[in-house]
Amino acid sequence: MTLATHNFSPANMASQRLAVLEPQRELRPDGLYELPVTKATWVEAKLGDVELPESYAVVGGAARNILETTLGWDVPPPRDVDIVYLGDSKAEDRAVSNRLAQTYAPRDFAHGHGVQPVRDISEYMRTRDFTINQCLATPEVLITSSQAISDMRRHIIRPTVYEHDGQRTLSDKLAVKAVVLQADLITGGVEDASIRGVDLGSLYSRGGAAQSFWLLLGLNKALELGQDVTRKTVQLLGRYNMLDEDMRRVGANVSNLIALLDRDLDAPFDLSDSALGTLREMRTNSTPRPLTIRLGDVAMRNNHR
Repeated sequence: MTLATHNFSPANMASQRLAVLEPQRELRPDGLYELPVTKATWVEAKLGDVELPESYAVVGGAARNILETTLGWDVPPPRDVDIVYLGDSKAEDRAVSNRLAQTYAPRDFAHGHGVQPVRDISEYMRTRDFTINQCLATPEVLITSSQAISDMRRHIIRPTVYEHDGQRTLSDKLAVKAVVLQADLITGGVEDASIRGVDLGSLYSRGGAAQSFWLLLGLNKALELGQDVTRKTVQLLGRYNMLDEDMRRVGANVSNLIALLDRDLDAPFDLSDSALGTLREMRTNSTPRPLTIRLGDVAMRNNHR
């Protein structure tokens, strides 16, 4: 899940744009908003090459691009175009869905992730992880929440009520995901991007394999997004006290950090090919240092496979 480099309009542009669109904004019975999507908006959102049959919609980064374009911002092409089928899976043409997934999200499709059915849009929105992901768009309409609009305007990463446990804490998985998203925003030029509505500092006191797994998964995603995002992710993890003393000691050396985390798992964590490529680049571009932990770790092992 990513938001990359943006050429932002003045601070009040989003409010002005919404004021203009207010007469066109329709409130659905479920409390969600519908905003019209024009062909120009679709193209400005860098989705001009995406052709969707009836009953299909984009979600994730592609849908966020539509929302951001609606707010008056210039956006980069989404890294992936996640597509859903609106309706019962029994009525879905799997051949069409597979073609769409293979065309617009080939990496996900190669790993067995294709088009997902959405039978109930309001339930889909309710169960998103972060408010800015509460958006879904077809070439004709954007469906989103008032909180998504508000947080997108202010560059806030906020967990939904669905993900809260009532104590302002998140699962380890979502906490790391929020940090990677913030790192991606900041390195993309959104320097005021922030995480709100949750206390990250209290999350990583337990330690153990579960913590290490989710940190590794987060680092894998950060590496897929590039060297700068990875470095910023490690920096933010340290700032939020989500790394223990040993992790912070080797944190600047991502290979060593991955190796240290990998030792807590019963089986080696396999980085994706894209993440491995970035890791190799980071090792090539950095000054060689003696390793402070055992060799034979997953980073080194994968580096030579």
